Amino acid sequence: NQKQIVLHEVFYNWMSQTNELLHFCHQFFGISFFFLANMLTKEQISELSEKFPSISQEGGGSILYEDVKDALKLLGIDLPGYQLREVVQKPNGSDSITFGEFCNVYSNLAGQKNSLASSWKVGINSAQGSYKVQGLANHGADEIVHTIRVEEEVAFSNWINSHLSEDSDLKKYLPVNAETHELYQKLDDGLILCKLINLAVPETIDERVINKKNLNTYSKLENLTLSLMSAQAIGCNIVNIDADDLSKGRQHLVLGLLWQIIRIGLFNQIDLVNVPGLFRLLNDGENTDDLRKLSKEDILMRWVNYHLKKAGCNRQLKNFTSDVVDSEIYTHLLQQVAPPGSGVSLSPLNVSGNLQRATAMLQQADKINCREFVTPNDVCNGVYNLNLAFLANLFNKYPNLPELDLDETEHNINDIDGETREEKTYRNWMNSMGVKPFVNWLYGDLQDGLIIFQLYDIIKPGIVNWKNVVTTFRKLQMLMDKISNCNYAVQLGVQLRFSLVGIQGKDLYDGNRTLTLALVWQLMRAYTLTILSQCTNKNDGTLVTDKEIIAWVNEKLASSGKKTSIKSFQDSSISDGTVVIDLIDAIAPGTINYDMVKSGGESAKIANAKYAISSGRKIGAKIYALPEDIVEVKSKMVMTVFACLMARNYLPKMVMSSCCGMSLKRLLLAPSTWDLTSVASIHATSIISKGRARIPFYNKHKKVTDPAQQDPDYFEKKAADLPLDNNYLDALELLWKDKVGSEREVMMKGSDNLIGNKGSYGLPEVDTSQPRCEYRYVEELKDAPDCVKRIFSIEYGERKDLTMAWKRKMIESVNKHKFDNSSLQSKIAWSTAMIRQWTALVDSIMAKNPKKPTWLTHRLLLMIDFRRKLLRILRQQDEAEFERIIKELKIAYQIPKQPEHVKTRKAWSEHQLKIRIEKEKEKKLELLHKTFMENRDEKVAIIDKKLKDLDIEENNIHKRLAELDIIDGKTVANLKGVYQPKLVEELSENVMHSLLFSHSQK
Repeated sequence: NQKQIVLHEVFYNWMSQTNELLHFCHQFFGISFFFLANMLTKEQISELSEKFPSISQEGGGSILYEDVKDALKLLGIDLPGYQLREVVQKPNGSDSITFGEFCNVYSNLAGQKNSLASSWKVGINSAQGSYKVQGLANHGADEIVHTIRVEEEVAFSNWINSHLSEDSDLKKYLPVNAETHELYQKLDDGLILCKLINLAVPETIDERVINKKNLNTYSKLENLTLSLMSAQAIGCNIVNIDADDLSKGRQHLVLGLLWQIIRIGLFNQIDLVNVPGLFRLLNDGENTDDLRKLSKEDILMRWVNYHLKKAGCNRQLKNFTSDVVDSEIYTHLLQQVAPPGSGVSLSPLNVSGNLQRATAMLQQADKINCREFVTPNDVCNGVYNLNLAFLANLFNKYPNLPELDLDETEHNINDIDGETREEKTYRNWMNSMGVKPFVNWLYGDLQDGLIIFQLYDIIKPGIVNWKNVVTTFRKLQMLMDKISNCNYAVQLGVQLRFSLVGIQGKDLYDGNRTLTLALVWQLMRAYTLTILSQCTNKNDGTLVTDKEIIAWVNEKLASSGKKTSIKSFQDSSISDGTVVIDLIDAIAPGTINYDMVKSGGESAKIANAKYAISSGRKIGAKIYALPEDIVEVKSKMVMTVFACLMARNYLPKMVMSSCCGMSLKRLLLAPSTWDLTSVASIHATSIISKGRARIPFYNKHKKVTDPAQQDPDYFEKKAADLPLDNNYLDALELLWKDKVGSEREVMMKGSDNLIGNKGSYGLPEVDTSQPRCEYRYVEELKDAPDCVKRIFSIEYGERKDLTMAWKRKMIESVNKHKFDNSSLQSKIAWSTAMIRQWTALVDSIMAKNPKKPTWLTHRLLLMIDFRRKLLRILRQQDEAEFERIIKELKIAYQIPKQPEHVKTRKAWSEHQLKIRIEKEKEKKLELLHKTFMENRDEKVAIIDKKLKDLDIEENNIHKRLAELDIIDGKTVANLKGVYQPKLVEELSENVMHSLLFSHSQK
C-alpha cells in the first residue's frame, strides 16, 4: 500500500513523458501495468476525502465498509449489493477497510469495466474483413453508411461458380473472382440472377424469355426487371430495390437479394415431403403440425442436436454464432452424417486453437463435398448467415434421418401432405411484402394474427388500431390473447367488406384450412385491386370490379388488332395462354416472339403459360400466379394475372420511384401515343441535371420526345385544358411535378447554334505543325530538325492534343491577359470548345455507326447546360462583356425564361388558376355577347317593323292636319301645345296623348 502511495505522484507526473517509468515500476516495485492504468488520481482522492473524512488528502486512512458502495459509485462504478459482497469481503472484527484495500478493489473493478468496454468497441467498430459504402437515399444520404462483408462476397461468388459452372450461357461470366469485387459487374445484366432464381426454385423463369445475346442497355434492364419480379414471386422482399440499383451494383442491395435467393433455395427442401425422416425430430407429445410451425432455423437446430445426442456429445446448439466458433459441434455433426467409408473423423478435436480447429474441420467437410459458404475465419467469427447456409447445405446433402418403418408409415402417412400451389402462392406473396416473421407454414404462422394485421396496414394504412393488438404474449393468457387478435382481424375484414360469413377468430387460431384460405385470398385480392385502383386514379375509395377488368382486357385486345377475347375469368379459352400472351404484346408491343408460342395439347398449354407469366414479369407486372393456374383456369389466380397486367398498362402514365418495390406516382396528361415499352427505358436514358433525375418521355421508338422541346408553353397549355372540377388543384400539382421532371431546360438549349461563318463546327483553325501542348516550351525543339519537330507536333499527336489546341485558342480569343484561365469568359470559351469538338466527334462516330453514342451525348448535354448557366451569370454581371463574348465565340444565345421550377408548386398552381379564371370569365362574357347578338337580330327586326308602322301613322296624321290647316283662323304651327277639342276625334290615340302631355307641361 505504501508503494502505491509513493508511486502516485511519480506515475501521474511523468507517465505522459516516458514509457520507461512503467518498466521501472514493474521491475522495482512489482506493480503490474494493469494496476497502474487504473490508479486513483489526486482529484479523485481529494473528492473522496471531502465526502468521507476518514480518508486523508494524501491518500491514507480507512473507509467504513458500509460506505464502500457509495465511494465506488462516486468514482463511476455502481454495483448492486450482492456483487459488492462478492468483491469486498467484510473484515473480521472490523467495520472498515484501509484505503489501500479500497484502491485494490477499485483497480480490479475499473480494469474489468475498461476491458469490457474495449472489447465492445472493437466488436462494433472494426468488423474484420469488411468495408463501408456510402448509402443513397432521398434524405440524409450522406450519413447512411452500409458495411459490406467480404466473406459474404466470397461465399456467394463461390456458390455461383460451383453451381452454375456447367451452364453454357454463362461460360463468359464464370468463374467470378470474389477478390476483385467483380461480382457486381457480372450481375449487372441480370443473366446470372435469372439462372440463380431457377436454381433456387426450378422453372420459375422461362429460359426463352431471358435476353442472352447482343445485350444492350434495354435488354439488360429487362433481364434485371424479370429477375426482380421473379424473385418477388418466390417470396423475396425487394422493397427499395429496383433494376437501376442492380445495374449500378449497389453492394448492400445486391448482397441482400442474393442472400434471399440462396436462402430460399437452401430451405426449399427442408420439409416432411422431401425428408420424411424429420419425424425423428419431434419431441414427446408433438405432432406434425408442431413441426410445421417451426422455422427452418429451428428445424436445423433440432437436426444438429439430434445427431449430437446420438454421438454422445453433451453439447447443444442454441445459435449459429457463438456456439459454433470452436468447431466442436461441427466436427461431431460431420462424423455422424457422413456416409460410411468417406474418411470423416473426429481428428479436429485434437487440434488446439479455434482457427486451426476450424481449418481441420473444413478439411473433413471437404471429403463429403460440403465445404460451402464458410471459411475458417467465418466459423471462428460466428458469421450468422454463412454458418446457417453451411448447415442447410449439409442437411440437404446428408440429412441422415432414418426412414420410417412400416408401422410408423401407416401411422403417419396421412400427416404427410405437401403445400398446395394456392398455399405456396399466398405464402410467397406475404413474404414478398416484408412481413415479420417470415412465413413458413400458412396456418401456423397466422394463428396469432400479427402477420394479418401487417397485411391490413399495407392494403389500407391506418386501418389497424395497434392498441387493440396484443404483440407480446404472456404464458398463462397466450391462448386468449391470440384468439382475441384473430377476432379483431375478422372485424377488420368486415370493415373492408370481405365476405367472412361463418368465419371466427377461433377458426384462424385453429388453422382451419378452408376458412383461413378464404380470408387470405380476400387479402391478396384487396391488395391487387388497391394497387390497380391507384393506377386508374379511382379517388372515390371503391375498388376496380371484375367486370371492369374484363372490359378493359377485351378493349385492349381489340384496339391492338388481336382476335382473342374473354367472357369471364373462367373462360376455357384462357387455358392455352394465348389471351395472356396477346394482352402482353398489346401492352408492350414487340415483347412477345410469336415463334415461341405453341399449339397443341397439354404440353403446349403449359409451355405457353410459362412463357406468358415470364413475359409479364419481364415488362414489370407483379404476377404471383403459377403456369398451372392458367392452364387449369383457376379463376382467382387468373383474375390477379389480368389485374396485374392492367396495372402495368398504366405505367406509361406513371413514374416508378421504386420500379419493383412498387411505389407509384402519377404522370398525368402524357399523350396516349407515347409508350414505355419497358420499365428499363425509364432508367436507361434518364438525364441527370443538378443531381435530380429528369423524367424523359418516350415514343414507341424509344426516342426522347419531350413535348416542351417543341413547345415551351406545353405544360401551361395543358393546365388550361384541364377540366375545371373539384380535382383541378390536385391535377395542377401533378402537372407541376411533371413540368419539373421535364428535361426541356437541358434539351431546349441543346443545339450550339452559330452566327456568321460556321466553319468546321465553329472550331478555330489550328496550325497542326506547331508542337503539342506539353512540348510548347521545350527549348531544344526550336533548333531541332523539321522531321523531329513534326514528330512532336499536333499532327502526329492524339485527338486530345488537337482538343487542347482548340481550347487554348478559343480561351486566348476572349481572355483579358495570358494568365487568365479561370474567369467566366475563359470558362465559357473552354466549355464552347468542348461542346463543339464533342459535336464533331459524335458526327464522326455516327458516320461509321448509326447508333448514337449515348455515353458521349449525355456529357454533351450536361456541358451545354453548364455553359448556359455561365452565360446567364455573365449577362447578369456585365451586359457589354456578355455581348462581346457571344459575338467573339459566335454563339446564338436566346435569353431564356425564368426557370419555372424556381417557382413553388403553390405559386405555379395559383398562377395557373388565376389565368384559368380569367379565361373562364372571358369565355362566359363571350357566350353572353354571342347570345345577345343572336337575340338582337330577331328583336331589331320587330323594332324596325314597329318604327315603320309609327312612321306610316305619322305621315297619315300630317296629311290629315294639312287638310285641316285652318281652324278658327290658326295654322298647324300655332296649334302646338294648345288643347283643341275639335281635333281630338280626328287624331289618333298616340298623338292625342302627346298633345295632352305637352299641354300639361306648359
